[in-house]
Amino acid sequence: MKPWSPALYRCEQQRLLSRTTLIVQSNSNTLLTYRNYYIPFRSFSSMNRSPRGVALVVIAAMLLLTAGCMGGGGPGEQANGGGNGNGNGNGNGNANGNGNAAAADQSQEGGATADRGGIQASQRSIIRSGSVELEVNDFDDTQQTLTRTVREHGGFVSDSRIETDERDNETYKSGEIVVRVPQQNFSLVVEQAQAMGDLQSVNIESEDVTDQLVDLNARLENLRAERERLRALYENASDTAAVLDVQDELSDVQEEIETLEAEQKSLERQVALSTLQVRMREPQPDSEPIDAEDWTDTPILVAFLESINDVIASVQTLIVAIAYALPYLVVYVPLIGGAFYGVMRLRRWRSGSSSAPVTTPIGTTDEGDSPSEDDDSSEDGDEPTE
Repeated sequence: MKPWSPALYRCEQQRLLSRTTLIVQSNSNTLLTYRNYYIPFRSFSSMNRSPRGVALVVIAAMLLLTAGCMGGGGPGEQANGGGNGNGNGNGNGNANGNGNAAAADQSQEGGATADRGGIQASQRSIIRSGSVELEVNDFDDTQQTLTRTVREHGGFVSDSRIETDERDNETYKSGEIVVRVPQQNFSLVVEQAQAMGDLQSVNIESEDVTDQLVDLNARLENLRAERERLRALYENASDTAAVLDVQDELSDVQEEIETLEAEQKSLERQVALSTLQVRMREPQPDSEPIDAEDWTDTPILVAFLESINDVIASVQTLIVAIAYALPYLVVYVPLIGGAFYGVMRLRRWRSGSSSAPVTTPIGTTDEGDSPSEDDDSSEDGDEPTE
């Protein structure tokens, strides 16, 4: 410490710093310290006995308080609290000074915490996806424009489906195009896609997968540590059974690690590249209006001519059908007719052979013997008598 002098006191009044402290030593001289300068006094035990000593201490304290008040009007306002606290033995001024300093520290810590929270929010892993439905005048032209826009923003077309329909001899297209774009350009691509046609609907979804990725990272770290431990056991194992057990367990751990790594990479790809489905369709052509005129209002001559046309059309249809069927008739009719005629002849021959009469010689009977005497007698008896 530097010795005290009035010149130094006046100089320090001009540039008072933050704190003044009154240090009381009961068994030694009292030191009234201001910054790095001190004022030696006799012990309080002797001062209490002398009113003059007490007065000197009070005067010195008032001078220091005055200097503190003069310096407290500037930017270092907490010095007032410090000087007041020293003069009153750690009183209200010191408490206010410490309170202001603590409030400033808390404010700085709060700002730092807010900054850290903002960084964490910007670093969260969010999967963004959406769908846009449009009605366009030219499907092919809109598809080319969308593809070019996506490529300009670092994306690509991952899938597409196009259908062509027909109505009243007019065709119209509809389909769906799936694109993948970097997450930072997703909103811009959605806005530009909405302006490519008549917007029908739009849907945007977000999914926060930060917790899933953190959990996957923790599990992977634990599994990798376990894999290293198992490898060490495998290298140091001397028993064959122990080696096989460690090898099986190591294989299971490695398989689980690969599964989690694949899931982690999939989530990271979905976070890095957002998915947008764009459904487009051309307007359907208007059908021709149907005249609902009653058929009874048709003139007779027109109806007669229409009926003749219908008859001619039916005859033409019949002739065309016969022309188509004639080659088949030429080939198959003789075959079918010959087969039918042969069957009929066979049936007639069989029926004729079964119904032919059986003839026997004259003078014989069915038994093949000559006539008996009974027959002769009967014939004789039948002759008339005179």
